[in-house]
Amino acid sequence: MAALTDNKYDVYNWIIKVIDSCNNYHHFRAADNLISNFHDRYDDWQLTGKLRGYSSDMYYKRKK
Repeated sequence: MAALTDNKYDVYNWIIKVIDSCNNYHHFRAADNLISNFHDRYDDWQLTGKLRGYSSDMYYKRKK
C-alpha cells in the first residue's frame, strides 16, 4: 500500500494511516523514517511537525 499520488497531502494522509496501524516501537521507528523522508521530499515544516506530534501522541497512547 502506498500513497495514490505524489501530492504532499495524499502522502501526508497515507502516513497518518501508517501511524494509525503501528503497534510497537519498531513500527513507530519505521513511521519516523517515513516522516523524515516526507520532510526531505516536500520541505514542509508545518506538516512534518504535525506528523511528528501525531506519531508521538499515538505511541504514548498505545504504550499504556
